[in-house]
Amino acid sequence: MIVGMNTRTTVSLPDELVRELERRAAEQGEPLAAVVEETLRRGLAALKAARAVPPLPTYAMGVPKLDLANRDELYRTLTEQG
Repeated sequence: MIVGMNTRTTVSLPDELVRELERRAAEQGEPLAAVVEETLRRGLAALKAARAVPPLPTYAMGVPKLDLANRDELYRTLTEQG
């Protein structure tokens, strides 16, 4: 990869998306290419940030000693403790 060089490419985009990009470029007084580049960079950064969240750890803790779905057992266990 050559640093500082821009690559030209052709991408087909829906007309409404192109109009939105052109509108933003006009509002910001920037070239369309600059707005497209910034939009892509932000989108890619958001994807990277979303993937950066590590999964929560899980632990094998054996067989449960209390059935939380059994209301009577849960109540009895809680009242005996106190």
